[in-house]
Amino acid sequence: MATREFHNPDLDPSQDPLWHRIEAFDLDLLDPAIPFSDRLVRENRWSPAYAARVVEEYKRFCYLSVRAGHPVVPPGPVDRAWLLHMSYSR
Repeated sequence: MATREFHNPDLDPSQDPLWHRIEAFDLDLLDPAIPFSDRLVRENRWSPAYAARVVEEYKRFCYLSVRAGHPVVPPGPVDRAWLLHMSYSR
């Protein structure tokens, strides 16, 4: 999975409180009985290392979806994380 650099001179994510909140959020605490990353591994047959990378990219996507100012579409693996996250909603 390629990592893309963020090149918006008007917004530096490292200075954005929203980014810090998203980055610090532990998706595995949504359901301690079956952690989010474990479900990604099991349901997608991914390695734990790959699932961890997808979670990092998913957090970047969440940030981008709020700050982009236009609709964004997640790439395949991130979309799977998005759909799994939506299954945790009440």
